[in-house]
Amino acid sequence: MAEDKIGPEDLLVMELVDVVEGRPPRTEAYKKSYGGAAYLNGTGSGNWEPVARAVEFGATQGEAQKPAREALLKTIFPLMRSRFMITETMSLIYGSMHLAAFASIARTALAQNDQEVASEALACIRLYLSIAAARQLPDGRVLVAGMRSAGHEAWEYGDPWASFALDLALQRDTSRSFAALKKAGKGPKNAWQKAVFTGCQSALVQAMKGWQEDSPLPSGFQATTPLHVLKTSEGVATWIEQNHNSNTKPEICSVWTGGEVTTLPGPRLAALHGKRTNRGWIEASCRREDDKLVVVIDGETFSVPLPGGDVRLSLRISAAGEIEESPNRPDGPDPEGPDPGDPDPETPDPEVPDPEVPDPEPDGSTIDVEALAAEVEALGAQPPETAAAVALVRGRQWQEASQVVFNLMVPKRNQGARVALSNRLAAMAVSFR
Repeated sequence: MAEDKIGPEDLLVMELVDVVEGRPPRTEAYKKSYGGAAYLNGTGSGNWEPVARAVEFGATQGEAQKPAREALLKTIFPLMRSRFMITETMSLIYGSMHLAAFASIARTALAQNDQEVASEALACIRLYLSIAAARQLPDGRVLVAGMRSAGHEAWEYGDPWASFALDLALQRDTSRSFAALKKAGKGPKNAWQKAVFTGCQSALVQAMKGWQEDSPLPSGFQATTPLHVLKTSEGVATWIEQNHNSNTKPEICSVWTGGEVTTLPGPRLAALHGKRTNRGWIEASCRREDDKLVVVIDGETFSVPLPGGDVRLSLRISAAGEIEESPNRPDGPDPEGPDPGDPDPETPDPEVPDPEVPDPEPDGSTIDVEALAAEVEALGAQPPETAAAVALVRGRQWQEASQVVFNLMVPKRNQGARVALSNRLAAMAVSFR
């Protein structure tokens, strides 16, 4: 690959493999910050910053590790709790980068007996893989519904990396998911995901320890858009309610019934939007109406029947922090493969602390604008730059303020505060637009 064609994500995942395999990172891409406004608002890549901090956390120790640890506890994990995976909710294309970051962080934290970081990383892994398990079909495929999922992936194979990681976590035979990866053209022998997930299997196993189909999800998580999974005696359906990512198009829903999978937009995307179908914005939404899903894609409406039969699982993660699950879920059809074994009753599941994450304000009218302006001034940038940022804050132009704050030249001691404030302003831009 030519040097000028290697993007940050290519360098970061190679660095992550280095850390997991016990080598120093081969480049210094992880030393950059990728946590500006685009990280939150969907115009950029939400996977770069978690992977960069995972590399930094794994490649350093002692005093040198403190900035990465602080970034994880004060920025990354609170963001995952308030908007899981930001605007890449269960992305087919980039979800494996999020999961790999969590797995590497958990592995490092467990090795260093850092319970605070480990518990948060394990909770993120458990949520991700619990969603994947709920979406898994009897043939092992994991249905796809998520932002940044359309276009250049073989969606008909589901999410094969989620299947592979889930097999590792539940200590099942991986031959079936490995074969699915080969069919999907993922080149699993040399893939970075295989190296990271295999190297971090102990963390994946710890995260899913004691898991059963009726296990509760980790508490205290929100999503940018509500996410649903419905499993019945006759099929499985999963959907997200709204697309919020303008960088890459979504797969808004998938339904498996009668042995067939229907994914939207799926193959319809090319007919609707022509070439380069994965890039850019589409207006896409999905809602349940009785026994069907109603999907609207750029003004065109589609109807997808939901599977019938007895409900075995009904799961919903909402943007308001609500996580609903059916209180008594009888066991569904077991995916093929060896039984992961009985949970160890003497070893409790990893504790998942519930940090205080304030509910988003309904319209932002009670935000203390002057307090935010004071935070901008305290960053210590040059007066003209500070004045421009303060004016945007006072004008409640959160998106523009976030970008300007992120680009302020500030003393080194204030760089972490600058990124954190930029992230908060970007979150306001999404919440109050």
